Amino acid sequence: VRPPVLLVHGVWAGPTAWNNFGELATSNNDSRFYVGRTSYPSDRDFQSAAAQVYVDLIETMKNFKDLKKVAAVQASVVAHGMGAPVVRTMTLNDTFLSDPTLSTFGSGPVNRLITIAGANQGAGMANYLLTHSCVAGLMANSLLSWPILSQPAPIGNGAGQDLTVCGTAMNQINAVGRTLPFPVHTITGTADAVPTVFVESFLNTIGSIACGAILNF
Repeated sequence: VRPPVLLVHGVWAGPTAWNNFGELATSNNDSRFYVGRTSYPSDRDFQSAAAQVYVDLIETMKNFKDLKKVAAVQASVVAHGMGAPVVRTMTLNDTFLSDPTLSTFGSGPVNRLITIAGANQGAGMANYLLTHSCVAGLMANSLLSWPILSQPAPIGNGAGQDLTVCGTAMNQINAVGRTLPFPVHTITGTADAVPTVFVESFLNTIGSIACGAILNF
């Protein structure tokens, strides 16, 4: 029996981000995979997000055991974007490997982590928005965020700070010598200069109109 799967969305997103994710988009008794989705506050700091992801992980395993009538102490986790450092932050909890309410025989509840475009080194956009408050305000009020993300994107609730390159949260999970208690598989892609220039131009054009000055990345 395959272990259950938990899908962890990225920043400024929610569980519906996985609606078109192939056979992992749905789950029932006849599915090849039993899939749960987390719904953590994706504009908050890593620690707050990790606490909710852990709750959703345990709930997914419980539902899987009830449905399949099997024992399960671990789940595989698929995480996109900010979801990757959030899951890694979850392992910083002192009881991750020895939760007294969940017997995992000292291995923790994660079987393996698969990251998709994981923000494992941070995101330069977070640094940019934190130093350009006017544009960040537009993102929070939807003027810039709706064309890109289809929802508001507040930067000041914790996620932006934790996503900064070389920020405190990133440095903590990337500490030299620190290893994870489960295997990690990474799916990445490459982007040419065209979409990058487009996004920068879009932000600068709207920002210059609304904020009164051309902004430079």
